[in-house]
Amino acid sequence: TRRSSDLNLIANSMKKRLIFILAASVILTFQSNAQLLWKISGNGLEKPSYLFGTHHVAPIHICDSIAGFNEAFNSCKQLYGELELDNIQAVSKKIAKYTLLPQDSLLDKLYTPEEYKLIDEVVKKNMGVSADQLKMLKPVTISTQLSVIISMQAFNDFNPTLPLDAFLQKKAKEQGMSVKGFETSLFQAQILFGEPLPQQASALLKTIKHFDKMKPFIIEMCDVYMKQDLDSIFKLMQDPELSFTPEEMNRLVNNRNHNWSQQLKDILPQQPTFIVVGGGHLPGSNGLIELLRKQGFTVTPVE
Repeated sequence: TRRSSDLNLIANSMKKRLIFILAASVILTFQSNAQLLWKISGNGLEKPSYLFGTHHVAPIHICDSIAGFNEAFNSCKQLYGELELDNIQAVSKKIAKYTLLPQDSLLDKLYTPEEYKLIDEVVKKNMGVSADQLKMLKPVTISTQLSVIISMQAFNDFNPTLPLDAFLQKKAKEQGMSVKGFETSLFQAQILFGEPLPQQASALLKTIKHFDKMKPFIIEMCDVYMKQDLDSIFKLMQDPELSFTPEEMNRLVNNRNHNWSQQLKDILPQQPTFIVVGGGHLPGSNGLIELLRKQGFTVTPVE
């Protein structure tokens, strides 16, 4: 059927971009102490674990510029990521259906002709295809792809076949470390693509209308991440026009942080663990750093 063909097409086209899609909520990472790597100790731990704030589209050589990174990584016995990225192709097929609109609805039905024309212009310029060619995709899928493309342009030495998160998981397995994820791909797909369509449509239109600001905003985010200047990124994230809404922050970041911190309470005492999650999950009162501290752990930047 046409629907089945569309599903296969989307699954195939998303193989190399799956990690970016799943990580859409944290592509724009931020932190408050100008630090990416944190040591977790105390609270009865025999050996420390480490928390690393990643940018899912950053080149892997960022690790070489982080003080103490290799020593921290090599001292751990297991790695926990947002999800296990063992088979990207299989995972992409599982989530592909969540990126598609219902059969009785296409993208152009969500907008006025004028709004749809505006979307078409931006999509053509930045993605090289017309909006009509993407009519079966949910608005959040398109907005995510636009953000990914901009980030890939900013990280011109980024390797799409081996993103940072996948590289670290591959490295961990080669060293005999076990690799696990806090979430399943289906859970992330529901979180990232399950928002009601009216909200998705509104968010995409906002992105399109402010694309002249959004593009340099994302590029600057990428630039300061590579400089490890997370204080600057935190300030950028305060932009009321371009940052997460309170609802998005709770759904995509805060709620997941609380879930992960509860898992870590049981995981950390088992063996030294290297935690790799989007940098946006680290700071703030609902960030992993403070949540772990509230559980009694000592969390300090690696110098």
